[in-house]
Amino acid sequence: GDHERVLGGQGLVLMPSVFVWPEVVGGFEEPWQPAVIYPARGIGGLWSGAGERTPETLARLLGRVRADVLCALDEPAGTSALAHRLGLAPSSVS
Repeated sequence: GDHERVLGGQGLVLMPSVFVWPEVVGGFEEPWQPAVIYPARGIGGLWSGAGERTPETLARLLGRVRADVLCALDEPAGTSALAHRLGLAPSSVS
């Protein structure tokens, strides 16, 4: 529903979360800080490993690590995030 609250310099917290998908949740009741909680990008990939998404034919062609990196790029990610997601060193994915 609609909510209206004067912030008076208090600010608005924007918080990504894996627990609210697919909804957007708001908290505007005083005395708590107003917040909008929204689904984090890429949450569907949290529970699947890169190996589960990489076709074997691509891995044979490029090598497992390169194929995993290529397949992981279906979602935007920086070097550090991609390395963390794949369990690799940042130098391996750059």
